[in-house]
Amino acid sequence: GTQGRGKLVGDRIGSIFRNVRQVLEKWLLAWLVLLCLLAFYWRAWFTPAAVPDVFVAGKGSLSLLIAVTMLAIGSLLPPDEVRLVGWPAQMLSERTLRPPLVSYPPLFIYIMMGVDAIYFVVSRLAGIDATTADFVARVAFDPTPLYLLARSVSALWGAATIGVAYAVGRQLRDRRTGLIAALLLAVAFLHVRESHYGVADTLVTFWTALSVWGS
Repeated sequence: GTQGRGKLVGDRIGSIFRNVRQVLEKWLLAWLVLLCLLAFYWRAWFTPAAVPDVFVAGKGSLSLLIAVTMLAIGSLLPPDEVRLVGWPAQMLSERTLRPPLVSYPPLFIYIMMGVDAIYFVVSRLAGIDATTADFVARVAFDPTPLYLLARSVSALWGAATIGVAYAVGRQLRDRRTGLIAALLLAVAFLHVRESHYGVADTLVTFWTALSVWGS
């Protein structure tokens, strides 16, 4: 029945993330060493005048690298992520713009609807899915691609926020302050953690920081 199918999907998702987690754990130390080398290699902290504005892109890349590294770490899925991954696909299949929970802020849902729609078009052109029903059945059995898409979008919003943090710091004081703000946010535990889940937190953080910069 429906309950049994849902349990099968949940078990399959957990198995996939556990397998990926085992691989990441073997290479996690190497990733951390690489990140530390990159961080300490940037000696431009001592000569901020020589650092071009585009340097902040390096901080965004650092945050993105950390977030992508954490994409599959941990097999427990936050309740919000389960909803924000499932709802857009459900709304696409039902051809509606009304979220199942109308009180939930819908911007991230609509963004993921667009991303999922593009993914469906690409999969159909590639011959993976012949019809919408085939697509829905495939992602219902194995929703891993939808989770990876949602987490990638969240990681991109999180990385984009690094640039805004730099802009805020530079506007308030100087370039050095902006660079320090960007680095601190790039390695902030909470920001990195939320950036690796497919939730709306980084989207909210981005627009909040942007409003501070523009105020």
